[in-house]
Amino acid sequence: FFLMIRRPPRSTQSRSSAASDVYKRQELDASRTVVRLKEQPYMFRTVIGDTPLNGGLHYWEIWADPQTENELKIGVTTKRDFNINSAFCDYDHGFGYYGLGQLRHGSNASGSQYGKKFKKEGVLGIFLNMNRGELSFSLNGENMGVAFKSDELTKGPIWPAVSLLHCAGFTPVSYTHLTLPTIYSV
Repeated sequence: FFLMIRRPPRSTQSRSSAASDVYKRQELDASRTVVRLKEQPYMFRTVIGDTPLNGGLHYWEIWADPQTENELKIGVTTKRDFNINSAFCDYDHGFGYYGLGQLRHGSNASGSQYGKKFKKEGVLGIFLNMNRGELSFSLNGENMGVAFKSDELTKGPIWPAVSLLHCAGFTPVSYTHLTLPTIYSV
């Protein structure tokens, strides 16, 4: 379900961000993959889910990677065609939780305070209720509440997205392998 790692064509990459240095995937088992970014440039890179969400209820988790040095931006995007050498939620089509305990939507620098910090440890739950147009997050089983409510979140396709900075990683766990935690109201 979760990640198709997209990179710009080699012709647009500098030597310092060659494909072999940017995104590294390690298979853990049939259902889990570790996604890591380790590079010199200090810029966000976005990975996007390969399965569009088209209505209904969707839940998945992001497991923290202890090697992460910088907070992630995690959420959804209503578009797949944008500069992935930036954070998806810097644009109006992206809705994200920034691991500093902030929200991002259409801005790379500001957003309202939300929830708790998330970086090197813990499990972040993501719940997209397309029936209500709501995106919510939980941290270690504690519901942090509705982060976004928008008509844009009722219309598919919508894709899960994560933006990583400089040296960061995570393990995505597909919603198809999980049931909706009771902390969310439907």
